[in-house]
Amino acid sequence: YRQVLTRQPKHAAAAHFLGLLLHQTGRSEEGMDFLEQSVQLQPTNPDFLNNLGTVMRDLGRVAAAIDFFRGAVDLRPEQLAARDNLGSSLKQIGRFDEAEDIYRGTVQRNPFHVRARIGLAETLQEAGRLDEALAVFQEALTIRPRDADLLHGLGVGLMEKGKLDEATDLFRQAVAIQPGMARAWLMLTQVKRQKERDVEMAGMEAQHAKAPQDSLARMQLSFGLGKANDDLKDYDRAFGYFAEGNA
Repeated sequence: YRQVLTRQPKHAAAAHFLGLLLHQTGRSEEGMDFLEQSVQLQPTNPDFLNNLGTVMRDLGRVAAAIDFFRGAVDLRPEQLAARDNLGSSLKQIGRFDEAEDIYRGTVQRNPFHVRARIGLAETLQEAGRLDEALAVFQEALTIRPRDADLLHGLGVGLMEKGKLDEATDLFRQAVAIQPGMARAWLMLTQVKRQKERDVEMAGMEAQHAKAPQDSLARMQLSFGLGKANDDLKDYDRAFGYFAEGNA
């Protein structure tokens, strides 16, 4: 890419992909310069705008990223990746009404786009509209009844409502479909009091052994196993798992 830019300094694609490569290899600030250059050269390229927004958000510049995501959506309203990025970024900074509008627009355009339905439900949930959020999850499950993310999301909502038995069943369904879903295992330990070293606990231990060190999944499984061992009054093991989760 640098060789191309040496010969053709205004080669937008070379600048853009060099910027992405630098970001992916941990040189995000340097990559940002090339991404911005590519957008200056092709300001109406929605993919360039969306990618620049993604890197900005990764660097914590969420408000600035929103402008680029919105620009990408304005140029290509059907671009699902940009719509998802715009909705999640608006939700992240508490602009729930705007996020809701984006997600509802996405669902209207593509009723089978589960990520938008999850985003809409989570937006409503964070905005304090829990019953509406549950309705969105339940409607989505009529379309995709074996979607682990939907089952997990509905389970979290039902936990908030105090419906722990229903939540427990949903978390169990989620890990049966997607055994590596660490956050569902963690939630299962929060609604279930461990009474013995059962098959479920063995399943969680197996996933913990597979999870990469220092990963979010490993941390979540460590906290879940800490809680389960604490329930069993095996405090030495519990302490070890909690210590790993906090490391």
